[in-house]
Amino acid sequence: MIKLSPRLAGIAEKIPPCDTAADVGCDHAGLSLWLVQSGRAKTVYACDIRKGPLSRAKANIARAGLIGRIIPMLRDGLDGVPPCRTVIIAGMGGETIAGILSRAEWTGNPGCTLFLQPMTADFELREFLYHNGYAITDESYVREGDKLYIILTVIPGNTDILDPSELYASRAAGGHPLFCEFAGRVIHKLSVRLEGLKKAKAYEEDAVVYLSGIIDTLKRRREENAERE
Repeated sequence: MIKLSPRLAGIAEKIPPCDTAADVGCDHAGLSLWLVQSGRAKTVYACDIRKGPLSRAKANIARAGLIGRIIPMLRDGLDGVPPCRTVIIAGMGGETIAGILSRAEWTGNPGCTLFLQPMTADFELREFLYHNGYAITDESYVREGDKLYIILTVIPGNTDILDPSELYASRAAGGHPLFCEFAGRVIHKLSVRLEGLKKAKAYEEDAVVYLSGIIDTLKRRREENAERE
């Protein structure tokens, strides 16, 4: 069995058994190989926009004797990929992930489950999901080195936002053992932004009040989560 990095292992352990899966941004096909070798997926479409990594993925697939079970595809996201019940998109920015989903309308079909790992712009990705008919059913975090990586489990279905803080950490994140640390990092980043707003010559009271409210809510959510631990 291929050994995955903590970042990818965090995604792998969430994926239920399925007939077909799409691994977008597959790189050298490590996760694709694990999905088939572990029996989680019967067939995987291993997609990458770059020829170099996909060439190495093909070699790894052949070496593992899984030609036909893992299908390498040179694709921009999910363009031209057959509809799958399971979709993994990892290793790219949140805005890029949002663009991929916007071009693949079948990801909004009932029964499709998405596992998304934005490397940047997670705020923008959550905003896209909330406003385009997707529901975040789970938000978890995995540590690799000194970084915390986000894993969003997403299904079709509208979810109302109860407060703006959910764009920075969805309500589905509550209870995760790393939530307090993640929320602390977000609070620090927003606090720096808030201080910058206060020092700006064109002081925008509404923006300061709005951002202060988000910070206060995240602090409260962090405290509530700490009490449950």
